Amino acid sequence: MKLYLVSLGIDGEFEETHRFLFRIGETPLEVLSKIQEELRDLNFHFDTLVEVNYADGRRVVVGEESEEKLFAVFSGFYTKGSPLENHGIIFVAAKDQAEARTKARALLKTMDAITPHVDGIKEISRVEGRAIGVRSAEASPNLFFYHDDIKSLLEEGR
Repeated sequence: MKLYLVSLGIDGEFEETHRFLFRIGETPLEVLSKIQEELRDLNFHFDTLVEVNYADGRRVVVGEESEEKLFAVFSGFYTKGSPLENHGIIFVAAKDQAEARTKARALLKTMDAITPHVDGIKEISRVEGRAIGVRSAEASPNLFFYHDDIKSLLEEGR
């Protein structure tokens, strides 16, 4: 089983808002299909899906607890020529939220952006009733699926 982060786009009158869901599954298609069924009455589209395999030099494991925890850090930053704040999510392994914030701030300082900062932090220790842990071990990189990738996966799965 793998850990996934799914970003949903929900259309507004002028803007789009986002909802982030952590889910467990064997494949991206399995996770996407479960969410479609679960949220069938909500008008949304899939923006991105991340297979979370790696955080801060550690392997992410489903079904194992660990002393260090997995944290998702929601970050904000600006780019020249744009009036909007951009956002990203950084995954770090840490003992607690304070250490996660410190690690995230250090990573954000390496960005070529204006005023990178931490907007929020979420500890990811249980998802769908399963423990989430991190351990020192070789890890595959996180896999990113974007809007068009997701559309193709869903079409192939029909």
